[in-house]
Amino acid sequence: MTTFTRDLFNNLDPLNILAESTIASDTTTAGTPVDMQFFYALMFFLTNVDVTVGDISLLIEDSDDDITYAAVADKFLIGTEAGTLIDSTNTGKTAKIGYRGPKRYVRASLVSANSAASVGAGIKAVLGGARHLPLDTQIS
Repeated sequence: MTTFTRDLFNNLDPLNILAESTIASDTTTAGTPVDMQFFYALMFFLTNVDVTVGDISLLIEDSDDDITYAAVADKFLIGTEAGTLIDSTNTGKTAKIGYRGPKRYVRASLVSANSAASVGAGIKAVLGGARHLPLDTQIS
């Protein structure tokens, strides 16, 4: 019997959406849009969060044309944007949210609120479920 395997190396694509930096208080800072043309799945991570006052969370928007973005309906999210909230009680946590919507382009933004003096944070993403996977190894 011949078995074909596929590897994660060709199935996943990690992305740096917004470099980890200090975010001003009460602002929304947009990350780089993700093009899902060759992938079926997308997960965003809120990383390196350092909150002393206020809170920070993710806002997920999508677009057909990479120009006009609108908030994603909850039915297209795996998890909730409210579930990505990080404040002084859980600072240092990494939050995640998945996207399973129909649009080609998806953008995550950092939203700082409640007079956050300034918080350190960044956004990473992983594209998964490549539409065309190469055969990695044939095992006999």
